[in-house]
Amino acid sequence: MYFPIGSFRSLSIPIEESYDIIFIRTTRDRLKLVVLTPTVITVWLSKPSTLVGLIRRSENSIATHGHNVYAEWRNDTQKLVVSTEKGYVIYYKVVIDKPKGSFFGSISDEDPCEYLIRVNTEAQFEFPLVRIKLIQDNVLQIGSNIQGLANLGPDLLVADDKGFLYRISWDGLLHQQLTLSINTLSYTTSLSSDRVFKLHKPDLYAKYIEFSPLLNGIGIIFSDGTSGLIICETS
Repeated sequence: MYFPIGSFRSLSIPIEESYDIIFIRTTRDRLKLVVLTPTVITVWLSKPSTLVGLIRRSENSIATHGHNVYAEWRNDTQKLVVSTEKGYVIYYKVVIDKPKGSFFGSISDEDPCEYLIRVNTEAQFEFPLVRIKLIQDNVLQIGSNIQGLANLGPDLLVADDKGFLYRISWDGLLHQQLTLSINTLSYTTSLSSDRVFKLHKPDLYAKYIEFSPLLNGIGIIFSDGTSGLIICETS
């Protein structure tokens, strides 16, 4: 059978208890993807479909920060952020490490959730054995219910259920002077028209956001079912 967009794949996380997959996000090159359950973060290679990293958040972390909700990659894939139901953004370093021993398994009983893969380094024509580890780097509290994350390149955009768009750095800093309220925006139904309108909807917020480098804008699906595009005139 021919699939014009690629054949379907089935991912199975090797944990004993039952689970629900709540979010999936690929890197821009679609070579890696992160798969979230409420308590587990896994990293996969897309071709072939291979589990290369897994981390289970501690009970203390779940109690303090809440369960996983959304995730986003940095462009260089060396950092990953995960937002939680209690309004936190957790930063993880994505580290590729060559183990000193063991084949396709854990190198110690204390670290059972590290998986090994073979990666082709074309420059050297070798197949070294490597593993990917997720190391928590920072935590930032937004303080409200996070509705979505979008990668802007040097920064992240965070949408909440209060109608705000926050710009935060990949180092865990909130740029408060760049915080934007959706209800203060003006909009037009035609880019060729100079006539603009105010939203005037105090309960409106973004349910989904996505940044488009091609359009240099942020696509938004609002809580009332409408959608729009915020044009970014500057970075």
